Amino acid sequence: LIDHKISGLVEKMLNSPSQTLSSVYEREIEKLENEKLLLSEKSTKNARKPTTFERTYRTALKFISNPWKYWDSDDPNDKRTFLRMVFCDRVDYLKDHGYRTAKLALIFKCLWAFDSHKCGLVGPEGLEPPTKRL
Repeated sequence: LIDHKISGLVEKMLNSPSQTLSSVYEREIEKLENEKLLLSEKSTKNARKPTTFERTYRTALKFISNPWKYWDSDDPNDKRTFLRMVFCDRVDYLKDHGYRTAKLALIFKCLWAFDSHKCGLVGPEGLEPPTKRL
């Protein structure tokens, strides 16, 4: 956006017949260039440092070993970590209905598949309907 403004002002400055207008455009271009530089510096300062694979892996394994520790902690960052690790997205809340069912993270979906209550073994009677003996 700033580059677009600068290019427009440069074009106006080049087509301007008046020296006074050209100097006004030049000052405006200088202000925009300074603003662009400030925004660039702010974005590099605020950029998050990339985390290493080992650090991410270690945090995930620590969480899986004892998730309650993160939730029970007094540190709000630990609670945020808990919520990020358990849910894929933000938990939706509707004013009239309350909290909606949230999407769980992949690790919990995988653990859910190993739940013994959902064991899909066929019972001793089999799948076909019973028939009369001859």
